[in-house]
Amino acid sequence: MTNLTKFAALAVAVVLSAAVARGDDKVENPEFKGWSKFKEGTSVTLKITNEAGGMKSESTVTNKLAEVKDDKLVIETEMTIMAQGKETKLPAQKRDVTKTLDKAPMGFDVKTGKPEGTTEEGKEKVKIGGTEYDCKWYKYKTKVKLPTGEEEVESQLWMSDDVPGMAVKLTSKMKAGGMSLEATEVTIKK
Repeated sequence: MTNLTKFAALAVAVVLSAAVARGDDKVENPEFKGWSKFKEGTSVTLKITNEAGGMKSESTVTNKLAEVKDDKLVIETEMTIMAQGKETKLPAQKRDVTKTLDKAPMGFDVKTGKPEGTTEEGKEKVKIGGTEYDCKWYKYKTKVKLPTGEEEVESQLWMSDDVPGMAVKLTSKMKAGGMSLEATEVTIKK
């Protein structure tokens, strides 16, 4: 796995799960909040593109709300990776998403809900599968540690309360390459 691929996996994890934690207070889990208003069976499909060292890979990730309870949700994730002309389908995995976290999610400001290091923000409509969603977007800078040293990453994240999990689109750029994540399909159960 390339360093950029590892970074992309981390970025996707932050956006989709907000499960890495820091801080001292019990806080509302933003992922729970982003899924809890939807019914079981609701899903969102994301396309992830990575480019590093002249190599490009694409992944499709489908997150489905498999179970809803008052204090937790169960999200089932299926992922297919296309790299070097080979398609690899990973087994579906289920994970619990609790209503609260013991600590604040890393990378997000608990009070504002914005990514840490936000330099700009705005609103924009984004079309997913023929439907337009009102999104908030944030431009922000972070640093990641790579074997070659620390590198600055410039990202832009689009989020919508009307999309399960809230993640609509993410682009990240650094010297080693870039990554983009974009919702391509949203299926909401009524």
